Amino acid sequence: MIKSAPPATAVTTARNWFTHQTLSAWLLTGTRVLWLLFLLLALLSHSDGGQQGPFTWGGFVLSGGWRVGPLALLPPLLAVGLVRQWRQARRTDSWSWGARRITLPLAGVTLLVVVDGVARGWHTAVLMFLLFWLVYLSLINLFPQQPPWHGLIAVMALVIILQTGVALAQFGLQREVGLAWLGEPVLAPFASGISVVMNGETPWLRAYGLNSHPNRLGWKLVLLWLMLWPCRHIVTGRLRVVVWLALLGGMAGILVSLSRSAWLAWLAGTAVYLLADWVWWRREGVRPSPLLPALILTIPALFMLAYAPLVVGRLSPPGNTLELLSLSERLRDAPLAWQLMVNHPWHGVGLGQFRQAAAALHPQAGLVHVTPLLVGAELGAPGFLAWLWLLAAPLLRRDLLLNFAPPTAVWVAILLISLLQPEPTPFTLQGAILFGLAAALWSVPWPGGLGGRD
Repeated sequence: MIKSAPPATAVTTARNWFTHQTLSAWLLTGTRVLWLLFLLLALLSHSDGGQQGPFTWGGFVLSGGWRVGPLALLPPLLAVGLVRQWRQARRTDSWSWGARRITLPLAGVTLLVVVDGVARGWHTAVLMFLLFWLVYLSLINLFPQQPPWHGLIAVMALVIILQTGVALAQFGLQREVGLAWLGEPVLAPFASGISVVMNGETPWLRAYGLNSHPNRLGWKLVLLWLMLWPCRHIVTGRLRVVVWLALLGGMAGILVSLSRSAWLAWLAGTAVYLLADWVWWRREGVRPSPLLPALILTIPALFMLAYAPLVVGRLSPPGNTLELLSLSERLRDAPLAWQLMVNHPWHGVGLGQFRQAAAALHPQAGLVHVTPLLVGAELGAPGFLAWLWLLAAPLLRRDLLLNFAPPTAVWVAILLISLLQPEPTPFTLQGAILFGLAAALWSVPWPGGLGGRD
């Protein structure tokens, strides 16, 4: 008589469970590491345009001119890891789509983007929007219980330090520093298309860092700086030194970008932190640290003393031909964007098609420097309203300064920058990443305190 195999023992069952749990933990850890690596490479280098930067290394050229290397596989791998996490989270009902104040308007914008993609083709802007969702949902769901904040803090600090180091070298040498392999553009004060200010009668190169424009350097550093500021309380040892180096150096990087929108956004964001400290002082009796007001007063003042002609020329356009030209271009392009939205009220002219459409109205039209108008022109009046909803909804709550000071500071900075620049938006590589991080801050317990003594 043949005996049947005995049932699996409790030891075997436990071993199988342990193996499954160990594998899941390793896969989750691997996905987190890849996510942090992607953030570091994308924010450190200039990769927009698909022809330079780490994601093109060792690659081949596609038919559209994009160069794709092995590191370009990071987003698809992250997407696979995120889908796997979603499947596991469904069983425990632990998956999150984020705070409703952010996710609902994002859902409206997404619907419009999908319609535009189906109607006009899945071009680069649509792919970048998908990348935004990848960053947004990853920060919320890949770190659900024990967020490795130290890894993210280290990435942000390194990006600030390296971008600032390159920016200061460019500003001092008045040329590029030879990092074309990281996407640094060729820079010269007298070259066509290079952003400069007037130092008396001499053109002076604005710092680019590893970016395509000084304004992009400015708003990137501002958003990362505002995210990093509250984290100074929770780091220790060498990482604390790195964080403080990033905070102090980042202020210098913001200043040498000579970006007025970045200066204004940084002041507005730090004002939110100061107001939050004041509220906590009145409510809890916790005396705020005087460090932030001291930094605001001293470092910009030292810069103004050293480079007074640059700052004065940047802030007083009358009599300055370069600044008057920049102002006239912005005054020209804003009405064109409004006219395009009126002419194409329901579907817009299509994502990424503003310049071409505006050129039909004015041959010298450039990219409008008001993000809501840009979105409205490209996605129509529904896109314009959905974008305003997205910008305003998170700020329409009573407990902003008590419980949401870090995301409020970052969001206020984004709001101000978007009224003076065509970025940040989820439709470019850098914008998708930083906008995704900023949006996720409303849904995760961002580390650090508000007041306290440094």
